[in-house]
Amino acid sequence: MAAEDTHVIVVDLVLDRTSVATMRRSIAASARYVIALTGRVREYGGTCAVVSASTTAVLAPTFYQTPYGHAKHDQLTSLAHLPGPTLAYLLPQLATNLRDEPKGVTWTYRQAARELAQGIRRLYKERSPKLQLVCPKPDTPQSIPSRSWPQALWRAAPLHLMAWTTRRDRPEAHRAASHTRLGLTPRALRRRVDHHTIPPARVHRLANHLHASLIWVDTQSPVTQESGSDLWVP
Repeated sequence: MAAEDTHVIVVDLVLDRTSVATMRRSIAASARYVIALTGRVREYGGTCAVVSASTTAVLAPTFYQTPYGHAKHDQLTSLAHLPGPTLAYLLPQLATNLRDEPKGVTWTYRQAARELAQGIRRLYKERSPKLQLVCPKPDTPQSIPSRSWPQALWRAAPLHLMAWTTRRDRPEAHRAASHTRLGLTPRALRRRVDHHTIPPARVHRLANHLHASLIWVDTQSPVTQESGSDLWVP
């Protein structure tokens, strides 16, 4: 939490991924705490803003969703009702370094921390009364490797069985199962639904749903801002 005079900035980085149950509880409890804290600050005559670390996993359609993506989407919906300024960062995949970079948009942990710090500084100067989604600009579309259906099905079946039974409380099991569903998806469709590549239409759809403005972050050039209400993409 950062404060200056009567202006308080709450930074929400809470996440416990020990299990699906603890992950859901930590995200829901964090949202409730942030809402209660900002309300208490306003009761005492102060102003309050929020910086929240979200994820591009919220962009995934229902068929490709995981419990983590669902929980973070619910958290965003709750934060969208806050009366004060809120910056929600849709963080992409995070890695210690980018030498073994996975497919899709990837940031280092240091880069993510730097972007969140810039968000805190921005809220000292700008106090927009609505939710703002901060999202990395998607890279140039990458080639998606093809995989034979028998091979993909052979891999998908046991992973889904474990995610529904013996490992249903393990976040990594649901993530692996979701990846195999993406592997079974035709490449033309996957480019539109794979949240790892940040499809712009999915970002615009989310911004419109939450009545949020949209800030694209290009690490190589200045930030650009757009209005979510003007970004509807069918």
